[in-house]
Amino acid sequence: MRKRIVAAFHTFGLKITTQANIKTVNYLDATLDLRTGTHRPFRKPNDQPTYVHCLSNHPPEVTKRIPESIGNRISTLSSNEEIFDNAAPIYNDALRDSGYTYHLVYNNSTESSKKQPRKKPRTRNIIWFNPPYSRNVKSNVGKLFFRLLAKHFPKGNKLHKIFNKNNVKLSYSCMGNMRSIINSHNNRLLSQNELRPQLAQRICNCREKLNCPQRELLGEQCNI
Repeated sequence: MRKRIVAAFHTFGLKITTQANIKTVNYLDATLDLRTGTHRPFRKPNDQPTYVHCLSNHPPEVTKRIPESIGNRISTLSSNEEIFDNAAPIYNDALRDSGYTYHLVYNNSTESSKKQPRKKPRTRNIIWFNPPYSRNVKSNVGKLFFRLLAKHFPKGNKLHKIFNKNNVKLSYSCMGNMRSIINSHNNRLLSQNELRPQLAQRICNCREKLNCPQRELLGEQCNI
């Protein structure tokens, strides 16, 4: 079997390493133990979890959901509450360092999975408005936007079926931080400087080089 797997990968120019008779394996962020039939969260030895600070310039709904989503993920990766309690302290410390007061609590996903699945809602064509979020803006952009929507597309307007609160939704977008903006600006300038010598070495690519307009005006070939 091993030779067949290696040969199959080799046909596509790929290499694969196989190990047999392993009872415990780390896969992505989970550790699977065949001996005990359990699974638990996995982190690399030098991995230190860090999260967006609670006072960061992000929409409040984003920072509010971070601790809850972490707790749900750790609960899913833990096969029982004891494993969760052993793994939770480092994540609680990381949340505390980021300004959160939330304490991770084990969420028994087995009970929630027994609930009847909700019916799939009827799909609609949604138009999204994604303004950039900033704590420095004190105006309620969403409220003003929907007020303008109701003003200019009231009931009776022929476009009201398209532009109404049921079909138009608002969700704030996150902008890049100052570091990423400066880095992208510097990279753009550096790439332009690197291309200038290459552009200078380009020769005239006019179809009729004798009729090159730059040759007629300046006496030299263009480099376009």
